[in-house]
Amino acid sequence: MDACKELKTMEAQEYRENNGIVMRIILTCHRRGWFDITELVQTLSAYKLTLDDIMDAVDYFDDSGYIETRDKESKAKVKPCDLDFDEIEIRLCGNGHLVARGIIKDDGISL
Repeated sequence: MDACKELKTMEAQEYRENNGIVMRIILTCHRRGWFDITELVQTLSAYKLTLDDIMDAVDYFDDSGYIETRDKESKAKVKPCDLDFDEIEIRLCGNGHLVARGIIKDDGISL
């Protein structure tokens, strides 16, 4: 395998693993109701994830329908990329529960 291909494989695996960490923490610590994304970031502080890693996962989960995101103040549903991270609340959706428990497989999430 050439170096470029090997690097892409490693990056893809890291992305899947990061998404898995974020999904497990959401299920474990924030499984019911809306929660402030800053709580998620604080909970993940023990892991070697950057804010960009966390927001990449949140964007992916939102785009995939595993979570819903809304503006903290107005409670209007938003895309996570439309606001600063500290203005967002998150809720795990039904399919998110299924993915987090390994019932639905997703190639973008390594549990």
